[in-house]
Amino acid sequence: SKPALIGHSFGGMYAQKFVENDVRPLSAAAFVCSVPPSGNSGIVGRYFMTKPGLAVDITRGLVFKQAGTNLRIARRLFFSDGLPDEKIQGYMQEFQKDCLVVLDVPKATKEFPTKTCAGADGRAGWLGRA
Repeated sequence: SKPALIGHSFGGMYAQKFVENDVRPLSAAAFVCSVPPSGNSGIVGRYFMTKPGLAVDITRGLVFKQAGTNLRIARRLFFSDGLPDEKIQGYMQEFQKDCLVVLDVPKATKEFPTKTCAGADGRAGWLGRA
């Protein structure tokens, strides 16, 4: 049987690149909260203009991996105010484990945006491919 491909966040961008460049048939592809095919620089720029404090916390939390060490940032980015600190700290330990995998952002930036975002209708070229 054909596999299904699921990508979340920046992994969604990688999944889009895979679908764009690979000819192996898939049964399905899902991009959950994915970075758009054009990349996230526009989103980041808008956040810095409209919500600078949040933009700084997102950068600190995700790029500099402080969501695993800074309770305030972890709460602001991922959790509600009512969740006890002890619960969040448990999740932060899991974030620290996840931070062992490092994304080479400069290298990835050269690979994106995907070619599929250039369509005149704004749709990815691989949509509808079965």
